[in-house]
Amino acid sequence: MSGEATQPRSCFVKDNIDVVVVGAGASGVAAASKLYCNGFHKLTILEAQKHVGGRISTIQVPGGIEAEEGATWVHGTLENPIVGLAEKSNVKLRKWNYSERVKKSLWLIEGNGKVSEQQRKLLVDAYLKHIHLVREFETGTGDGSKSAVSNFAEWLQQKWEENLFCNCCCDEDTKMVKSALRIFYQKECCDAGLDPLTDCPVESISDYCDMCGGDAVPMSGYARILDPLLKDFPSNVLKLGCVVNEVEYEGNAISNEATPVYVTYSCEKEEVKTIKADHVIITVPLGCLKANGGVRFKPELSEKKQNAIERTGFGTINKIILRYDTPFWPAETKMILLLWKSEMALVQPDWAKGVLQCEVREHNGIQWLETWLTGEDAKAVEYLSTEMVGKTYTEIFRKFTCDGNISLPNFVHVSKWHSNPFFRGSYSYTSRANNKNDIDRHILAEPISKPYADDAEMPKVLFAGEATIPEYFGSVQGALYSGEREADRILKFYESINS
Repeated sequence: MSGEATQPRSCFVKDNIDVVVVGAGASGVAAASKLYCNGFHKLTILEAQKHVGGRISTIQVPGGIEAEEGATWVHGTLENPIVGLAEKSNVKLRKWNYSERVKKSLWLIEGNGKVSEQQRKLLVDAYLKHIHLVREFETGTGDGSKSAVSNFAEWLQQKWEENLFCNCCCDEDTKMVKSALRIFYQKECCDAGLDPLTDCPVESISDYCDMCGGDAVPMSGYARILDPLLKDFPSNVLKLGCVVNEVEYEGNAISNEATPVYVTYSCEKEEVKTIKADHVIITVPLGCLKANGGVRFKPELSEKKQNAIERTGFGTINKIILRYDTPFWPAETKMILLLWKSEMALVQPDWAKGVLQCEVREHNGIQWLETWLTGEDAKAVEYLSTEMVGKTYTEIFRKFTCDGNISLPNFVHVSKWHSNPFFRGSYSYTSRANNKNDIDRHILAEPISKPYADDAEMPKVLFAGEATIPEYFGSVQGALYSGEREADRILKFYESINS
């Protein structure tokens, strides 16, 4: 991934074209990098937060640990632009094999502690079979049977009944595997970006294009991966803490002179300002476009685009990061999986029923836990104190390990993607309301263009972000590609009128 110029631009392009990029996440930074390297130096990036990266967000954990509250994985290590950026940033990537981690999992039963080795083998085999079934369907290598189901939740239920209970020798085995299904279900909620999975059409699971090479995780801060792109333009291009309130784009271009787009924004302790531009690239998350009080467009976006925004899903997945002075799990453990016996309606607090699996992460010999909550559970935990969250998790661990001496964590962090007004959720998904063949994502990506001379159409307001790219939605590479796509759209427009 690089913003390197493809060919020299005319003086007209270099000196007279104003471009505003709204948002400094991966898509906004990628668009700005490509434009600046191709001669568009009258460039402004307006970022509402006080740091770049958007949903790439690295936090500091005591002990010199860097953990990710947002983007975590590099999905595919072959021909993925993130890999090249990681190399330039001196960020090492570690292979992430989920199946191998499952094989090193610690399974705990509520009130009973560790399962027996025989039970553990049964549960691990069931989890691996589940992963294999989903993977086959995603890649089109399995039977893909879906004729009798309307959503992904029904497809899972069908496949579980057909495949996961073959090795159960008694009612107790069957009961135990059934209790593990909630863990498998939650994994798919996290991967798909929503909860419940009944809103996920079964066809959409195979829409996403996997890159080859397997998954990996950055070992030293995902946020650093954008550094090479940030170096492509001067620091004064970037304005942090500036919230865009309105984008006014009415007017046509006549006589080869573009009618500007007006962007109104406010910065902390400063008066409201308006900047004019020839092109504005909107890279805010889909959640902001859905929410009232987000960026206003004047005139309003077309009904076609508004409907696509409404139909496309945007879920909430939150991560809870905990560090304990003394780990209560064996050192070789990669995952902690919890088998609840209680009726879910009786679990208190209500969100605690979503505590099902914990990833054991490690760096330089220090271990910590990363757990995920989805849907309403994820939203609920955002409004609690970290002390309350840490206490609740510890009480759960004490109950499952039968060890009342587990101390409280010395560090707790809760991501807050839903309540953050600059995100309103985590990442997009294809809902049952969406048109087939990802038509809505193409509509999301369509620019607002105005007539120019000689029947040309000038793209005035452009849209980027992971939600706008059908092949790689919900991913960092998708965001990067979408930003480059919109930069290319501007470049190609000027190529056409200058030729």
